[in-house]
Order: sequence, then C-alpha cells, then structure tokens
Amino acid sequence: MFDGEICDGGLVINLTKNSVSELSFAENP
Repeated sequence: MFDGEICDGGLVINLTKNSVSELSFAENP
C-alpha cells in the first residue's frame, strides 16, 4: 500500500505488517 513512499506513516505501517507476517509464519509454519 505505502511501499516505496518516504513517510513516517508508510514506514510504520510497513514495519507493522512485516512484524505481523513474521509472527503469523512463526506461529503457523
């Protein structure tokens, strides 16, 4: 959604989505 956009909001959202994805994969391999 905000990929490539240089803005704090976009970076925060991307980091959050990445963290959620990593947790999901870790819990459900």
